[in-house]
Amino acid sequence: MPLIYQKASVTHYSCIFKKMSDKIITSIVGAGEHANHWANIIQKDSRYRLKSVLSRSKDIGLKFANRNNCEFVSSESDLLKDNELDLVIFSSDPARQILAVKFANAKKNLILEKPLSLNLKDMELIYEACKKNKIFCGAGLNRHYDSFLPILKKELPNLLGKCFYGEYKIFLKGDINEKQFSKEFVDKKGDLIIGGLVHNFDQINSLFGRPNSLMANGLKSSSDGVLSHANISVLYKDKILINFSIKNDCEHDYGQEIILYCEKGTAHVNFNLGTVSFVSNPLNSKISRSIISKFKYYLFSKKTFYKFRRKKTLVTKNFQVGGQKDILNSFVNIFKGKKDVDLVNIEDNYTTTRMAFACYESMKNNKWVSI
Repeated sequence: MPLIYQKASVTHYSCIFKKMSDKIITSIVGAGEHANHWANIIQKDSRYRLKSVLSRSKDIGLKFANRNNCEFVSSESDLLKDNELDLVIFSSDPARQILAVKFANAKKNLILEKPLSLNLKDMELIYEACKKNKIFCGAGLNRHYDSFLPILKKELPNLLGKCFYGEYKIFLKGDINEKQFSKEFVDKKGDLIIGGLVHNFDQINSLFGRPNSLMANGLKSSSDGVLSHANISVLYKDKILINFSIKNDCEHDYGQEIILYCEKGTAHVNFNLGTVSFVSNPLNSKISRSIISKFKYYLFSKKTFYKFRRKKTLVTKNFQVGGQKDILNSFVNIFKGKKDVDLVNIEDNYTTTRMAFACYESMKNNKWVSI
C-alpha cells in the first residue's frame, strides 16, 4: 500500500458540546516564550477566549496575565475546579506534563506539547488517562500540518506509483556548547531525537501509517555527552523503509529535505525552498560515459537502441510550514462535532514519543525494536 491517510474519529470521544456560537474557554500551563506564542495566536482567534494561565513563578505569571489580559493562577487545583474551562494547553517543560493525568481525570480537554514525557512511566500514565476519560487531546506536533503532506498524499500515487524507500535528512550548523545543545537544555527539553525528530517521525507516519520496527545508532559529543548525530531506519507496512539522519554540529547549515524513491521516480521535499517536486528518471541529468556504454552494448550485442529517458520534473509545488494556528483550527472542528477531522492527537503523540524511546533501546542493545 502506498499511502495511508489517518484521520481522527469524532465518534471515539464523548463530550458535551456547547452552542456553535460559544467561544472555547482556554487556559495555558506555562508562561514562557512558547506559551506566549500560543497566547498570541489564541488572542487573534475569535473562536477562543484565553481565561487563565498557570505558572510556578508568580512574577512571570502575573506579567503574562497582564500582557495577555487573562487571570493568573498559581495552583492546578484552581484550574481543575473551573467548570467553565473547555481546553487546557500545556506549554511548559515535558516534566510538568504528568499534571495532564489530573486534568484528564477531571474531563478537561487538552493540547499536549511533544514529547508526551521524557520518561516511559509518565508517558504511559498520560496516555492511559486520556484514553480512559475519552477527552479530546490534541498534540503540539504542528509540523503535522506542513502543506507538503496533502500534496504528497494526493499526487504521489498517480505520478510515481508505490513508494519503497525514503530519506529524511537534517544537517544543521550548531555549536554543541551553545544553550540549545547543552546538557542542561537536553535534560529539560529532550535531545535531538525525543525533542526534535518526533516532529519528523509524525510527518512520515502520516504518510505511511504506524511503523512496525526501527533500528537506531547515534554519536555523542566528547565534551558533555550530548547526542550530536543520529541515524534511524524505520520499517513501515509493505516493507517501506525510511531512513532518518540528523546531525546538529555541521560546519554549514544545509537544512533539511525528504527524498522518496518510488516505482517511476522520486519525490523531493526541499524545506529550504519550500517546494515539493515529482521527478522521473532522477539520475539521468545528462549523457555520461556509462550511458554511452549502454548505447554501445545494446547496439552491438542486442541489435537495438538503448532507450535513454532523461530526467524530467513532472510537477513542482510550493508548500507552507504548519503551526499552532493549524492545531487550533483542527481542535475547533473536532470539538464542534465535525467528522473526518485531521487532528494530530494523543495517539500520534504517543506513537512518536514511543518511537523515540525505541531509538534509545535500539542504540543500547544494537538491535531492531518493535513499535
